[in-house]
Formats: sequence, C-alpha cells, structure tokens
Amino acid sequence: MRPSRLIAAAVTAAVGAVALHATRSAGADGDAGPVILDVRTPEEWAQGHLPGALHIDILGPGFAEAIAALPRDATYAVYCKAGGRAANAIAALAELGVDGATNLGGLEDAAEATGLPIVTD
Repeated sequence: MRPSRLIAAAVTAAVGAVALHATRSAGADGDAGPVILDVRTPEEWAQGHLPGALHIDILGPGFAEAIAALPRDATYAVYCKAGGRAANAIAALAELGVDGATNLGGLEDAAEATGLPIVTD
C-alpha cells in the first residue's frame, strides 16, 4: 500500500465514522468538527484546496502570529503537499498548547480522508 494511502487509512480510522467537515462544521454529536488547516503556499492553494479550509502559509512571514490567534480548544486537521509542513505546523500548534491536531498528509490524501472535493476559487 502506498504511504499516502496508509496516511489516509490511519486518519480515517482515527476519526471513526465521523467524517471530517470543513471549518468548524457540526460533528455527529453536535460538537464543532475540526478546523481544516491548509499550510501550503498561496500558489499551491490557488491550484486547489479543500472547501472551507483555513489557509495559513507555514512559509509566510505571519505564520506564527496567525496560529497564535487560533483557538486553543479547537481540533485541527492539517494538510500541505506531502505531510512534512503539516507535521511542522502541528508541532507549532502543540507548542502553543493545542493538543487536538491530525496530520492529513498531502492535499489528495486530505480529500480522500475527509470526503471533500478539491476546489479552486
């Protein structure tokens, strides 16, 4: 099995029957779902992203300030191009006290795991 499929399978198993929805949508139990966070560059975002995702470029100058402004009690589902920058973003969130973050891997993996389409604006 390809590594991307393993990541998608692990994410799907972790969330169980509750599908990940776009930014803070209601989950099966009425709680807010995870915030879908895209940490790719603006150029990558323009080529396609998940609908409702929050875009914060991890390589951008305002990344630290932007994630510092995020709610600490929210859960986050983070993706990038292949999963490396998402892992770095999750580490940065953890340093701020955010415990609920999942690495969705790359965009295609994130789309597969969430069931959301890839869209362009």
